[in-house]
Amino acid sequence: FTVRQAFIDDLTSQRQGERIRRLRRPLMVLHAPRDETVGIDNAGQIFQAAMHPKSFVALDGADHLLSRPDDAQFAADVIAAWAGRYLVAGPPAAEPPAAVPGPDQVEAALPDGAV
Repeated sequence: FTVRQAFIDDLTSQRQGERIRRLRRPLMVLHAPRDETVGIDNAGQIFQAAMHPKSFVALDGADHLLSRPDDAQFAADVIAAWAGRYLVAGPPAAEPPAAVPGPDQVEAALPDGAV
């Protein structure tokens, strides 16, 4: 995947701060202080533009892609706990279908002599 200059120009011409301000949704910004891909300034601008409720989480020691399993698990746990405050519970799950009987159960249910 090659990022072309036209793509960069298109992104920089967008008013992302304005879009974030109008989002009107809870927003969580996660950033690794040692991230060499996205700087802290960018994460800070997103956070500042957002309306409340909003949260900023520093992923100390992590890299941009959360390459270490411990970092990825920490981020997943934080996201799950945070999002739980804002997610609306849906209808209860349907009962799982009854288990399909195995061959031994089917044979036992047949009348004597039936195959």
